[in-house]
Amino acid sequence: MGDASNWPYGFANNRQPPTEKRVWAFAGRKLAGKETAARYVAMALGASETHTYSDILYDTFALWGFDRHMNSRAELIALSDFMRGLKGQEAMTNVLHERLRTGRGTDAIIDGLRLPPDVDRLIADFGRPNVTLVWIEASADNRFERACRRKDKKGEERMARAQFDAEEAASTEALLEQIRARCDVEIDNNAALDADGNPQAMWDQLDAMLAQRRAPRL
Repeated sequence: MGDASNWPYGFANNRQPPTEKRVWAFAGRKLAGKETAARYVAMALGASETHTYSDILYDTFALWGFDRHMNSRAELIALSDFMRGLKGQEAMTNVLHERLRTGRGTDAIIDGLRLPPDVDRLIADFGRPNVTLVWIEASADNRFERACRRKDKKGEERMARAQFDAEEAASTEALLEQIRARCDVEIDNNAALDADGNPQAMWDQLDAMLAQRRAPRL
């Protein structure tokens, strides 16, 4: 983990976030539905805190004058690799954990765990009983179809299947199976949307997860 005296944001003297906070962390491949699942759980819990590693990247690009819609997925991956390469693998994790530490909510949502050490850090800081790891699963065909429909990231709606498959081999994507193996819950998001255009099948699974796992703390 490195020398804590070199960490930013005062982690050397105040590393531990509030122990009463419960963290719900979502992982999955691109376009699996992590963001939709995270938003639903945040709404169900009344959680005021939702954090993503991508937000750190978007915030960085915003400082350079680039709005969210101006950044492609490939550019986000490149910036993430650059930050971790320049300042160490925990560079972005330190920023996210500072946001968690200073957040006022009792439930915090993380959308998009990317690296196994990020899981280790969550467990070390909050304790295993207070961390729920959720994997969102969707097939490559379904995820590519979603990429062609949406315009969240620059050029995504024009992405060719070869480019989509190439991005699956990106540095962060390749480690996701290690995170999947450690998740507490796996949610299948391959079902078609309902008549109102909602992923009701996924929501039903998330409701069941919350009913089972939102038990009083010991």
